[in-house]
Amino acid sequence: MKDITIEEAVEQVKERIEALKRHIKNYEESKCETGIYNQLKIEATALKKVLNELEKYKELYISALGHSLNNSIKQNNKHNNDLEALNEGWKIELEKKDKIIDAMAKEWFELDTLFMIRGKNIHSAEELKQYFERKVIDE
Repeated sequence: MKDITIEEAVEQVKERIEALKRHIKNYEESKCETGIYNQLKIEATALKKVLNELEKYKELYISALGHSLNNSIKQNNKHNNDLEALNEGWKIELEKKDKIIDAMAKEWFELDTLFMIRGKNIHSAEELKQYFERKVIDE
């Protein structure tokens, strides 16, 4: 037997109720109220109750899905906020490190106006910084 969705079950019950209503109407038009007629009315009433229960279940299911989706969105937003905070922290740390490097290069040039590193003349704090940046990139 194939699994069906709640929507398919609701539609099948509605179709069955409509079919029963047609049969009941035929019995009423022919003024033939037999045992079968009474059974059809009982079955129609029972199916209406089943339909009501299916509709309640469908609403609960949709509500649960909505709640779950809402929780997922909240969790995702929290993760995004955490990542943004972490990223901001790293930016601050990188800015601090960059300031430290700038201060060190400036301090060295206040001590001596010319550096020679591996046969290369360095004339400013910015050149010294660039030398070490290239060295790190080349590694």
